[in-house]
Amino acid sequence: MPKRNQVSFLVVLVILYGSISVHAQDAAPQIYARVSMFKCPDGKQLDYEKYVKETMKPGLVRMREKGQIFQWIFYKVHFTGANDEYNYVGVTYSIGWPNTEEVSVPSTLKEIDPKVDPAAVGDKLRQLRTLVRQLIVYRTEAVEAGPSVTTKFIRLGFMKVKPGKNADYLKAEKEDWMPLHRSLVNGGQSSGWALWQVVFPGGTDSPYDYVTSSRYSAYSQIPVADYENIFKKVSPSKNVSDIFNRTTESRDLVKSELWEVIDMLQ
Repeated sequence: MPKRNQVSFLVVLVILYGSISVHAQDAAPQIYARVSMFKCPDGKQLDYEKYVKETMKPGLVRMREKGQIFQWIFYKVHFTGANDEYNYVGVTYSIGWPNTEEVSVPSTLKEIDPKVDPAAVGDKLRQLRTLVRQLIVYRTEAVEAGPSVTTKFIRLGFMKVKPGKNADYLKAEKEDWMPLHRSLVNGGQSSGWALWQVVFPGGTDSPYDYVTSSRYSAYSQIPVADYENIFKKVSPSKNVSDIFNRTTESRDLVKSELWEVIDMLQ
């Protein structure tokens, strides 16, 4: 997987959605997602959502028209409180590592309307939310519905691989868990699944190395999967206990989160 030795930029926008459309000749595109996690204080959330949708979104539309991104999605994080790190997440998607370079949305807005003051746009954003953390992730595996299904919620698993267990972890995801998620997608219980590797920030100090995203078209789909019985169906030759043991021996689940799609490019 391509890597960059030095990263001289920060992520400005906000993962992990699917139903990503690419040209037929790009059967296995290198898809990256730039993720930003924001904290919006109580009392400002509606104003923040409105500002993103009405003021910022036109700049993102222009960025897609110029080929700088091909998708953007704005999420609200569920079950957060005043002490949680972040409660909103934005994601921009691009094909190929060179296209992950930072693009200023306020400056892009000025391209659309010369009267726009990028500094004033930035100041307004800082009044509405605080940028907490940024990630750049790379999609290593994916299961998509065909035809594509609208996603409303995604459940994320943030994984920290145990020392020396990276190959074991990837094997468990690809050979054990990916068939299960394909079964859920084919059965209409999920709208898609993906495994993302954290590219930036990297290193042993990173709190997690991989992120899984399970997507759903409705909230009612989220808790219904009976993993043990599905494993018996899709992998009848495997012992279910062995699957879970291989998984837990290769990685730790750092945390799980539920995100809801608030807005996106159509």
